[in-house]
Amino acid sequence: IEPEWFSDEVMVRLYGALKEWYVKWGKRPSIPELLESKPITKLSTSLIQQIRAIASLLQTSRTAYSMQPLLEEMEIWLKARTIQNALPKAANAFNKQALDESVTIMNKMVQEYNDIRFTEDDRVSFYNYGVDLMKEKEDSSKAMTFGIAAMDRLLEPNGTSGSLMPGMMTVLLAPTNVGKTSAMVTIAVRNIMMGKSVLFIAHEGTETELKSKFMRCISGLTQPEMFRAYLDPELSKQMRQWESYLQRFLVYKPMYKAGLTVEEVAQTVERLQDMRRMEYGVGFDLLVDDYAAKLTCMANSKGNMQPRQEQEAVYNQFVQMGLRHKFHVLTAIQTNREGSKVNRRIGSQKNETRLLHMEDVMETWGAMTAAAIVISLNRSDLDAELEKITFLICKSRSSETGWAVVCNSNYDVCRTHGNDLGAFWYRGTESVGEKSADIMKTFQGQVVTSDKMAVYDVNPLKGV
Repeated sequence: IEPEWFSDEVMVRLYGALKEWYVKWGKRPSIPELLESKPITKLSTSLIQQIRAIASLLQTSRTAYSMQPLLEEMEIWLKARTIQNALPKAANAFNKQALDESVTIMNKMVQEYNDIRFTEDDRVSFYNYGVDLMKEKEDSSKAMTFGIAAMDRLLEPNGTSGSLMPGMMTVLLAPTNVGKTSAMVTIAVRNIMMGKSVLFIAHEGTETELKSKFMRCISGLTQPEMFRAYLDPELSKQMRQWESYLQRFLVYKPMYKAGLTVEEVAQTVERLQDMRRMEYGVGFDLLVDDYAAKLTCMANSKGNMQPRQEQEAVYNQFVQMGLRHKFHVLTAIQTNREGSKVNRRIGSQKNETRLLHMEDVMETWGAMTAAAIVISLNRSDLDAELEKITFLICKSRSSETGWAVVCNSNYDVCRTHGNDLGAFWYRGTESVGEKSADIMKTFQGQVVTSDKMAVYDVNPLKGV
């Protein structure tokens, strides 16, 4: 509420002084504090007397009358006033062909409108808990899939269709060149095949490279095979069907600008989400950002924040986007140099056998605390040769951690994992290394217990 909204000069002065005090001290002033504040004492004697009379009446009224009816009326009034204030500005920007500015004004108005609360009770009620259970079940049915049934069951044991819940964020932790982008494309495509809508924002890689990954992943064809398919009249029809599917369920938005801020990304997401709702009636189900660590934040425009503080702010912004738009957020972060050595088994870590965990993250521990799910991607040179990748559940808010899922992969068609490729899983944080191929032959699609692992001279629980 702005002081100039009042029609009476006395109220303009009185409320202006009250608001100035609140902004400065972070609390509402007492009546004596308000009357002795500088904005009041510098007024004319006549205005001061009128303000003192109103203050006296205010004290009496607050004890004699309930605020509840007034608060309910104020909430309705302020919502209407917010609309009245924004519409002319949005219309003026629209008439000047400043469409982005007009949309920004309207989006801000909607946010402010929804934020206005005079009567909301912030206490959590336990009445009608059955309604909460039904809503929880409904949210579970809207979950995104990780792209393979084994991971979905381990991440969300009570889930029905997936494990990546709306309003939450998953972070993939991996060294450079392990396949973070390919894994995110794999997850995105699997959800697209289930009729889910995906917004994929890229901050690295070329448009041609990403389009190729999506087309290879959805078609299951290598680059040379796709080339031949487009030359074949029958196969080219199938390729165009895949094109149509991606066009319908995927919005791919490259954002490569140097110094790009997370606030700019959030604004773009807001705009694309609104466009999606207008076209299809609902927004996106999944936001993929490849990847958030590339971004800066406006709060650090003067360079006063440490890198870890800035990155924590960036990842927290993505958490807020997920909550605001009720979609799942999938992004990634790199390991530090030692984590990279652990993955490749080189240098000082050449004898290491463990899988990557959250402590291997590069710089930004805040990203680990912000995420609901953290999964490390493990792929040594030997794994690459065996066409395997191991996912370790490092953090999960709804299931147990410490589960490792070894998946067959096919990077030629940009599929890091999938039900059709096969997987097995076990409890432990140690890699099974070269034994993975033999174990896969026997236990594909199954959990492998420690006693069965012992047959292969493997102890995945070492160090747990």
